[in-house]
Amino acid sequence: MSTNDRKKIVEDSPTMRSVALVSPPLMPLMQPLTPLKVSSSVETKLYTTPVNNKSAAIVRFPAFPDDYFLERTHVRIHDATAEEVMSRVSAILDHESIATTYDHKEVSIACESVDHVEFVMRFFQTDDDCLIVEAQRCCGCSFSFHQLAKCVLRSAKGLPSTSAARPLPLPKCLPPVSEEEQQSCINEGIEIAISLMKQGSLDAQLMALESLSQMSHGSPAAAAMIFKNTELFDFILSFAQLPTNNDYEMERSNECQMHRAAMKVIANCLESVHSNLEVKCRDALLNDALLASLLSEVSVGHEKPHEACQAIRVLQVLAQVSAETKQRIQVHLPVAEDYRHARLGELAQQLYRTWEH
Repeated sequence: MSTNDRKKIVEDSPTMRSVALVSPPLMPLMQPLTPLKVSSSVETKLYTTPVNNKSAAIVRFPAFPDDYFLERTHVRIHDATAEEVMSRVSAILDHESIATTYDHKEVSIACESVDHVEFVMRFFQTDDDCLIVEAQRCCGCSFSFHQLAKCVLRSAKGLPSTSAARPLPLPKCLPPVSEEEQQSCINEGIEIAISLMKQGSLDAQLMALESLSQMSHGSPAAAAMIFKNTELFDFILSFAQLPTNNDYEMERSNECQMHRAAMKVIANCLESVHSNLEVKCRDALLNDALLASLLSEVSVGHEKPHEACQAIRVLQVLAQVSAETKQRIQVHLPVAEDYRHARLGELAQQLYRTWEH
């Protein structure tokens, strides 16, 4: 064996180095936030009328917190009192047919539009008596929210507000669609709605109902096809009655939206084809359970104005279809009320005028 073979081969290995282990430096303790100082006179005189009155006269808004980040959708007002600002905001929300829930303790308004845009109006006051009105979106279409927020915030400042819902007519340059093409589009839309309905998920079924509500609006052909399809008609009718109480908030919200969309589909179809309504559909729509559900929606119109609007539309057509049903509706319908919700008040007046004929 050679001398080189006898040499010991040293394998490479990591070099051990000493490292000083020390504890990390202590972070400085944060100073506790001091609570906002509100005088006892402000606490006791925040509202001069009972808290169950949504138009309570407000003397002062809550103090603006130092650690609160305002949304971009806010305005500052220097030339009005808290009572005037709240009155302006309440008036424009009612005029735009926004469902509202007033929280008198937090001085905020939870709002929901007819197309399921949910947002919150909050009110603050700074030390120099500057009033702050903020609109914060919770869920729904951001474009619709910004249209609504612009309308409400302009009114809060006392400026003339443009209507949030501006109809956009179709351009005249578009070529007219023939009846065959319209029928083909309706058939395709109904097939898509049926496929979504059969998927079973709440989101897919909600999309099916919303597409049917758009399709049936002002289209007698689509309304007739929806009512003639037994599977589709039964599906819509199952959601037209009051939804059951669900423990899960998300599912409960979806079921409420589906309930509203189903009533809208029925109202659209009835307004188009009530004179040529088939006997089977007529009997299904005049059953006691559905009538009781619709009357219940109208009775709580102040709390759920959007559902009450669709219920009144259905009841008005059903009263024209059957004289017996008209008498039943007239007996059980709540006494005419002065609804703050603009759209609900308009529809209610139309329904009450039908009893005069």
